[in-house]
Amino acid sequence: MTPLKIIEEGLRGIALPPLTRPGVGPDDDPTEELVRWGTAMYVYSSVAHMRAILAGLVVLTDIGNTSTADVVCRHVFEWAAQACFMKRNLTQHFANNDWRLAFDLLLKADGGNRWIRNHGHKYDALPLPDDRRMPVRVNKLIDAYDEYHAEEYGEGDAKDAYGFLSEHSHASGACFLQYREISGAEVRFISPAESCCLPSANRSLIEWVVFMHGLLGLATETAVRGELLGILSRVAKSAGTRAGDWVGRTPSNCDGG
Repeated sequence: MTPLKIIEEGLRGIALPPLTRPGVGPDDDPTEELVRWGTAMYVYSSVAHMRAILAGLVVLTDIGNTSTADVVCRHVFEWAAQACFMKRNLTQHFANNDWRLAFDLLLKADGGNRWIRNHGHKYDALPLPDDRRMPVRVNKLIDAYDEYHAEEYGEGDAKDAYGFLSEHSHASGACFLQYREISGAEVRFISPAESCCLPSANRSLIEWVVFMHGLLGLATETAVRGELLGILSRVAKSAGTRAGDWVGRTPSNCDGG
C-alpha cells in the first residue's frame, strides 16, 4: 500500500496550471513548440485522470474490497504501458525533430476513440466528429512495456503481468479461486484475501510517474515535473533507495509494498 498512498496523496496535491496552445493553425505543419505543448497537455490530463483512479483504489483497498481493486489495478497497468509507449516514441521523434509524427502520436493518445470510429455513425444525434483517430492498440502498449523491462532488467515480464491482471478482470474462473477453500470433497466459500494484483499495480504506478517525469522533460516543463520528482523521492525514501536511481531507470525492488 505504501507507494499507492504516497503517489495518490502527491498527485492530489498538484495544482495543474493552465496551458495556452501555440498559434499554429490546424492546416499548418506542427512545430516544436506545439509538440511540447501537446506533450505537457498529455501529461497533465494523465495526472488528472490517474489521481481520480487512485483515490478510488485507495478506498477499495482500505475497506478490503480486493475483487474490485484487482480490476482497477489492470487499468493502472494499462496507463503505465501507454506512458511507456509515449515516452519511448516521443523521445525518438524529438531526437529526429520529426514534429509531424510526434504530434500525430499525441493526437492518437488524446483523441483516439475506437467506439466512435466503429459505432458513432449509429448515433446521429451526438456531436461526434467523423475523423476520430484510432487509438494505439493495447497489445502495442504492452509490447513496448515488455521491451522496456527487457532492456532494464534483462527479461521482460509485462506480458505475463498483464495476462495475470486480465484474468482477474475478465469473466473467468480465475475470479472464483479467491472465494473458495477446498478440503477434501468439501468446498467452503470465504472472503478474499488481500489483493493479489496490488504489487503489480505498485510497480507499474511508480514507473508511470517516472515516464510522466521524462515526458515533461521533453516538454521543458518544470513546475509539475518538480512535483513528480518530489513524489518519487518520497516513495524512494520509503523503499530505502534514491529517486535519482528511478529517473531513467526504475529499480527492480519497486514491485514490493
